Amino acid sequence: MVTIGSLITLTLATLLYLPHPHSHFARSCCLYTGAFIPYLFLAWCLSSGRVKALPRSALGFLCGVPFFTLMFAPPSLSEDVFRYLWEGHLWGTGINPYSTPPAEILVDDPFRQRVNHPELTAVYPPLLQIITASVMAASYSLVAWKLLLASVFAGGCWTIIQLLRSRGHIQERVLLFAWNPLVLVESSGMAHLDLLPAVTILLALLFWQRQRDSWLSFILASGASIKVFPILLVPLFSRGVTVKAHFTHGVSLLVCGAGLFIVSTLLLQAIAPFDSPLDLFKSLSLYAQSWEFNSPLYYGALSLSFPKWIVRCVLSGVTVVAVIACALTIRPESDRIKVCGWVIALWLVCSPVIHPWYIVSLAAFLPLLAPLSWVYLSWGAYLSYSVLPDYVEYKVWHESPEALVLVWVPFFLLTAYDLWKVAARKNPLSPLPLEAH
Repeated sequence: MVTIGSLITLTLATLLYLPHPHSHFARSCCLYTGAFIPYLFLAWCLSSGRVKALPRSALGFLCGVPFFTLMFAPPSLSEDVFRYLWEGHLWGTGINPYSTPPAEILVDDPFRQRVNHPELTAVYPPLLQIITASVMAASYSLVAWKLLLASVFAGGCWTIIQLLRSRGHIQERVLLFAWNPLVLVESSGMAHLDLLPAVTILLALLFWQRQRDSWLSFILASGASIKVFPILLVPLFSRGVTVKAHFTHGVSLLVCGAGLFIVSTLLLQAIAPFDSPLDLFKSLSLYAQSWEFNSPLYYGALSLSFPKWIVRCVLSGVTVVAVIACALTIRPESDRIKVCGWVIALWLVCSPVIHPWYIVSLAAFLPLLAPLSWVYLSWGAYLSYSVLPDYVEYKVWHESPEALVLVWVPFFLLTAYDLWKVAARKNPLSPLPLEAH
């Protein structure tokens, strides 16, 4: 186990600490693949029962070492983190980033200079703005933000271990998350925020199992207030574990979510007033209408000459209908973990934008479900970084059709295999191929 973890850590450290990995994509892709090979060996060891039980303290240490080793790597593959830091800093200066785009503020600040799309105002929800403002008030630094992510990562590992125990699986399976190369690159290296909603979803599942209704409502509402997509899971938790509690959870979830949004918005208004309440949605609506990247279903529909707005509406409708159908047909005593995992997978493939860091929310389910398609996607998603060399050199954003095919064709074939395996078993909630027995 130590050898596997060391190989993954050293290879990813070489990838992230070497200069300009975004410009030398072939090299960085080879290194990423080199880290993924021992990860696949780890998955095989776990599925074949070749992993010895570890003391809890030793397992916690092994989970944390790769993450902390990569914490000081520069975010060279994506500059999204600099927007988090800059917007968090602005609140402390009395400037509202929902009303004032970075391009209107000319200061000699290293984080401001690296904000991408400086013409756009803030897009992330109010609760995330409060979190980033609090962290930046304590220390205006990248290290401070990564320390927050490290604590969230530790909480995610703990939550996964609790869920594994409740399902009768060995706790060492948490390493499928803690040592996942994509999770490490995007969370510890690039410092993307997607670790936060992923962990809130895991905590919501844990509170569901323990029938902590109020905590479930709060934590899932918090996830949706950090990044919007967890709101899709609200219908899946709207029915209680008993007949008397049918759909009362849905009311409490909506009330809690609305309350968090209103309170966090009013708090931000008190810190730095909005020019207009509609500023909250200005850049978010632009993102929802115009952004597109690495999306197989979206690009496939566009190739048939359908208008973009129709394609977006249809894919959104498919996702919503599927979620509602699951909510209406799922039994109260059913396993929400598998349903939530596959709903997130559906949301991903139907989204017009699929950045590599979006897969972190799916990778959080790997220790619990481990479909082969999701394992593959946590490698294949890295290929979408192939746009970076031309963008850095010539400011041309050109997606490679070959990369799209290599990412998505095997993924859909493996997804069909995973779903066939589920349908072929007498128990539809029985383990998928990589489950340990």
